[in-house]
Amino acid sequence: MIVSDKYTFRKQILVCEQILDMIDKDSLKFVGHTYGTNSRWDVGLKSMFIYQLLSGFQTPELMLDGSEKNWYVITGERQLKCIYEYINGSLTLSEEALGEFKKYKRFEELPLMLKRKLLNTEFFITVLNPGVTRSDRYRIYEMGSVTEGSSDLWAVAKFVFPEGYNNLERIVDNIILSYPSIKPNRRQIVRLPLLWNIRNDVEKFTSRVSISGSTKIDSILIPQLEDYCSAGIDEQAMIDKLSFLRYEACKKFFSWKSQSLKTIIILLIMNGSVKVDNNDSLDTLIKKSKRFWEKRPYNLRFSSYNMLSEQIKYMSNKLNK
Repeated sequence: MIVSDKYTFRKQILVCEQILDMIDKDSLKFVGHTYGTNSRWDVGLKSMFIYQLLSGFQTPELMLDGSEKNWYVITGERQLKCIYEYINGSLTLSEEALGEFKKYKRFEELPLMLKRKLLNTEFFITVLNPGVTRSDRYRIYEMGSVTEGSSDLWAVAKFVFPEGYNNLERIVDNIILSYPSIKPNRRQIVRLPLLWNIRNDVEKFTSRVSISGSTKIDSILIPQLEDYCSAGIDEQAMIDKLSFLRYEACKKFFSWKSQSLKTIIILLIMNGSVKVDNNDSLDTLIKKSKRFWEKRPYNLRFSSYNMLSEQIKYMSNKLNK
């Protein structure tokens, strides 16, 4: 991660017992990242991690957010949860991964010397200081999520931008009220008001994105929540443009794996570049979109932020021929 002068961090060392005490007192909180299926920690991986701590292996460096009264875990959530669960007795480890420590599947079974060794384990911590803007704070969390393999940034958005997030939820409720059948797709509907906000100037919003890592449309959308309010959005006009959500065929949109394609087509509909007025026309649009998307030129297959506007232009030209 590239850290510029405007990011203020400090380094410090905390022992395991201090960190666990902070968690117990609720002064250190977990954000609630979710992880991809390939990076979930099962009992075997948790057992191996505890084995490494008991064996004196180098501990992972953690990053904590100390910019507010309560602290939050930016990276290292799985490791800290694993230790916390083991010491509190809610985690029973696997013998196979514990090697010479296989007798100690539960913390209470450890001899006093090993208990103290675990509790006195030192962690090198990078702490985010107060004074960082909320937008920069979110970007730091985002980079931490890329490193950790986290798949959901909305839990971070909810507490970094609480006012904007709550306002967004209210607008989403109004959309669902207009089109009740889309309620099961709420997690995807939250993007629509933010897409409406960027529909006329995608390049302006993508140019603001300066981080590297795997591209997600949420990386463009979520930072809008910093100053998101309904004053700048014509909710009724937006809901009218989302009228395609009333059609049964719209469910096919939400089943697409490609978030980029989904985003592009919704933006084209919102801008009036393509029109749908019944299930058949929407179904036709979906089939044509998938066909053109699969045949797009090689240079449009990359997943970068500034590529989004080029992909929109390409799909617009193809669909309007």
